[in-house]
Amino acid sequence: MKVTKVDEALITFFLKPTESTLPAVQQAWDEAVDARFGISYIHNHLDVALRKAGHRKGPSRAIVSHFVGAVQANLVPRPSLSTCVAELEPVAAVIEPPFETLTPESFRHTAIPLSTPLQLLPIVPRDALRDVFEQLVAEEEAALLEGIRAKASAAARARLLVLLEELEPSHG
Repeated sequence: MKVTKVDEALITFFLKPTESTLPAVQQAWDEAVDARFGISYIHNHLDVALRKAGHRKGPSRAIVSHFVGAVQANLVPRPSLSTCVAELEPVAAVIEPPFETLTPESFRHTAIPLSTPLQLLPIVPRDALRDVFEQLVAEEEAALLEGIRAKASAAARARLLVLLEELEPSHG
């Protein structure tokens, strides 16, 4: 991606990293200036480095691509401690109930401010998401089955009435 102007809002994650994300961001910057590394490698490597540092998945491939283009165009200096912003309290600490008891209902009502930066969203264990997904599927199946049963019941009643009318002796 050829970048001629830096979209600072788009790459804030890289321009103002937290101290805990700084090593991963510096590594991405170093890889961006090295022609041997492509966008896919840098994006995947950044995700791995962020996860190892205890963070959720990093920025999207498009954002990484813009960052790499800006670095290659010499528009972005290498991030350092002087460019870091303060760590915010992890959002996961305020989410209740704990993930072990996560249900579709509690998941729907989890209060995460819309202004929360993506890199600060909680890491939700795959098992918890899988459990929530399975419960949501079960709820949807139950609702569909209830609707199907109601329609089937109505159709069966109508057919039964027709059969009863046919069996009833004529009054005539």
